[in-house]
Amino acid sequence: MTQPSLFTPTARAPKARRCSLPAPWRRVDTAPGKLSARYEGPRGYRIEHCGHPTANWPWALYSPKGELLVGRNGMAFQLLVYAAAEVDRLLAGGKPRRAGEPAPE
Repeated sequence: MTQPSLFTPTARAPKARRCSLPAPWRRVDTAPGKLSARYEGPRGYRIEHCGHPTANWPWALYSPKGELLVGRNGMAFQLLVYAAAEVDRLLAGGKPRRAGEPAPE
């Protein structure tokens, strides 16, 4: 018996689980697909897709004041759930990282 390939569609998670966030996050754009995706979350945080179909770091995180926040690597976020996890870290009392700041030691 052969094992299924990792590249078959059946080996991947369903699209709804890969491209959405649980409450209290809500998607606020009306277009289908992820290229125009925008999410609003707790206390006014926003996550937006950059719109580029092959971007490596497509998810931008904005503070309630509209400031662009970045991940540990100084860039945007590779996955939607990583950006949401950064918001959880900030709400737990973590210090925000802003674009252009040096990486933490």
